Amino acid sequence: MMPRILGLDIGGANLKAATHDEQFIHSRFFPLWTESRHLAATLAAIIDKAKPDFVGITMTGELADCFESKQAGVRFICDQVVSAVGTHESIFFYRTDGKWSAADQCHHHWRTLAASNWHALASFAAAQTNHGYQLLIDVGSTTTDIIPLANGQPLSNLLEDVDRLKLGQLVYCGMERTPICALLSECKIDGEMIPLARELFATTLDAFLLTGDLQGNSHNLNTADGRPAILSCAHARLARSFCQCPGLWEEEQTRQIAMQVKQAVIALITEAINRVIQSMPEPPTHIMGTGAGVSLLPALELSLEIRQWLPKDLAPVAPAYAVAKCLEQYLNRTLA
Repeated sequence: MMPRILGLDIGGANLKAATHDEQFIHSRFFPLWTESRHLAATLAAIIDKAKPDFVGITMTGELADCFESKQAGVRFICDQVVSAVGTHESIFFYRTDGKWSAADQCHHHWRTLAASNWHALASFAAAQTNHGYQLLIDVGSTTTDIIPLANGQPLSNLLEDVDRLKLGQLVYCGMERTPICALLSECKIDGEMIPLARELFATTLDAFLLTGDLQGNSHNLNTADGRPAILSCAHARLARSFCQCPGLWEEEQTRQIAMQVKQAVIALITEAINRVIQSMPEPPTHIMGTGAGVSLLPALELSLEIRQWLPKDLAPVAPAYAVAKCLEQYLNRTLA
C-alpha cells in the first residue's frame, strides 16, 4: 500500500493542506504576522487529522513582516514544522530548483525554500501536459501567479519573487485580501467621479461578493473590519471607502463600485498575462487555470482555451496538492 502523503502550503495569511489521494483537504486563515507562536500547534492539529506517513512542505510565509528577513522566516517555519511532526525523517521541503531538502538541511537552503509554492504547482501542472507551450494561472486570495510552461517543465527560471514581479509572472493582487484603495483612486457612482479614502475600509473580497464571483460566508471574519463576509457587511465596507454612511447608499451604488474594482483586477491580470505571453518562445496553446479565483478567468476575455484541470474542491489548495503529488513521484523513484 502506498504511504499517505500530506502536502502543506504555509503562506503568510493561509494554511492549506491536501493529501495525494485527495481524501483530506483543508484550508484556513492563519495570519502568520500575528499568530506565528501558534504555528506548530496549528500544523500539529492538521497533521493529526490527516494522519500522513510523509509530509511535503512548500511555503511563502517567510515574507511575513514578523520576521526580520526571509532567511529568518524560512528557518522559523522549518523548525515549527519539525516540532509539529515530531520527527525529521518523514518531512521533505520543496525547493525552487525542483529538489528536496531534509529537515536538517533547511537552514543551508533557505533561498531555494523561500516562495517555493509556485514552482511546486508549476512542476506538477507541466507534467500533466508534457508537450508544447501552456500558461498556468493561479488566482489566489492574495496573489496571482502567471507561469509559462514548456514541454513538461516550468519555463521560468526566475526564482526570486522580485524578479517575477518585474516580468509579470507574479501579480500581487487577489480575490480577497487586496485593499480596493490600492487598485483605484476614484470611482464613478451615479455618473459622478468620487475619490476613495486611502484607508483599509474594504478589500476585493467585498467587491467580488457584490459581483457574485464569491459566495457569502457568515463564518468568515477575515475582512477589513472583522465583520462577516456577507453582502450587507460588504455593502457597508464599500460605502465607508467613500466616507459614506452605509445607510445612505443603496446596494446599487456599492455594486457600481464593485464592478469597477472587478474591472481593475481584470485589467491588471490581463496586462501581466500579455507580458508573459510576449516573453515566451511560442504562444501558449491554452491556459491551465486554478486557485480560489479560477472562475474569474473567463472574464479576462483572452483568445485562449481555459482548462480547469483540477477538481473544484482542490483548486483553492492547488499548491498543497501539487507538493503532495510531487513528493509521491519522488518517493516512488527513491523507495522503489
